[in-house]
Amino acid sequence: MRRVQWGSVAILAALFIASLCVCAPTLRIPGLFSWLMAPEYPKLMLELGLDLQGGVDLTYQVSVAKSVLTTKAVDLAEVTAVAKEVITDRIDMFGVTNSTVQVQGEKRDQIRIQVPTADEKKQREIKDIVRMTHLLQFNEVLGEAANEAELDTTQPDTIALPLVDQKDQQTGKTRPSNKVFLLKKTPEMTGEYVESADCIPGQLGEPEIHFEMTGEGSVKFGAITQRLLHKQLAIVLGGKVYMAPVIQSQITSRGQITGKFDLEEARRTVKILRAGALPAELSPLAENFVGPSLGEESIRSGLRASLFGGLSVIVVMILFYKISGVFANICLALNLLLQLTALVFLGATLTLPGIAGFALTVGMAVDSNVLIFERIKEELRAGKTVRASIDAGYGKALWTILDSNITTILTGVVLYHFGTGPIRGFAVTLIIGLVVNLFTSIWGTRVLQDSWYSGKEIETMSI
Repeated sequence: MRRVQWGSVAILAALFIASLCVCAPTLRIPGLFSWLMAPEYPKLMLELGLDLQGGVDLTYQVSVAKSVLTTKAVDLAEVTAVAKEVITDRIDMFGVTNSTVQVQGEKRDQIRIQVPTADEKKQREIKDIVRMTHLLQFNEVLGEAANEAELDTTQPDTIALPLVDQKDQQTGKTRPSNKVFLLKKTPEMTGEYVESADCIPGQLGEPEIHFEMTGEGSVKFGAITQRLLHKQLAIVLGGKVYMAPVIQSQITSRGQITGKFDLEEARRTVKILRAGALPAELSPLAENFVGPSLGEESIRSGLRASLFGGLSVIVVMILFYKISGVFANICLALNLLLQLTALVFLGATLTLPGIAGFALTVGMAVDSNVLIFERIKEELRAGKTVRASIDAGYGKALWTILDSNITTILTGVVLYHFGTGPIRGFAVTLIIGLVVNLFTSIWGTRVLQDSWYSGKEIETMSI
């Protein structure tokens, strides 16, 4: 005779309630336990991928303008890296979370942009702005302030642009800048005239930015710097001011920028200047737009399939295994809640392949319980007591369950390592689901079985 494991039962109940609390925003359960974590509670919502909520999936081939190729040797990988940085900054202007910009292809000369957004107008704007990757500009500075409200933006041919985000030297984190520049809207010149740029240590070891203009650019820049002597000239890219140095003397073919900036800021400005010298041309390879209606239909289809499959599993487990089937269903629900909780805390994005991973782990969880219950039935048919049959059933099925789950987890690790995008999403949900399954199917159902058949000698078992 064995006593009820109240401590283990309490742990199971606490996990169930806590995971339900975390998953409530994702499951659209309004107000459930919201008082526990308000106002941070809504942030626990699991983000949906672009295949579920709609969005844009763009792939471009990166090439270098012919004008640059004829003047100097060009590292295409560097051009692609600069283009990726520019595109990332421009996508960030839309305030869309979970967007990805990544370099791909055997030669690392392709860029793939994935932005989840159901706003069709924003989808078109993203496509248009992505192609504008080489518009480096030099604009005259008319004034600067802590915010746009302090600037006179009513002047004709003017525009207010913020300083690019700065890195905090103490924390190492990027923070929004607190400076806005009032610029002359018409640029003095564009980056196509910048031939090269580099970061060189100064006499005292401080970073200096050295750049060189093309022949035509030398003439233009000489006239501009002479006219704007002792004034600021902003370096602008993607709607942000990267630097606004004061012109100390006329600059023709070669110039340098000095000031109170660190090495990282200097290197970033060099990259931006090189973007003018190495303009990237983007040729579309694939442009896919997923509308909100298609995303909603995907969600409805996934929910219908999951609901039908889940109900089928619940009914079959109860019909075949009676009370033991009820215990399996309880742990299956806990399994799904714990998977969602893990994805929420990992900041993962749920996609259609992720839903497929959920479905597969449900099957694996049921399979583990079936193995255990059939083992228990065999022991009961052999004439053992209920207590001995439960112990033998879990003990003999343990290694079979471990083998099948661990080998599948290793497969998921391989998929995550070599896969990209949706394949990685599938691998993440698969790995998390199988790890949780080892906990719920082996320990969870065992706790419920031991608690139900404890306290007195039981001659029969509902299985």
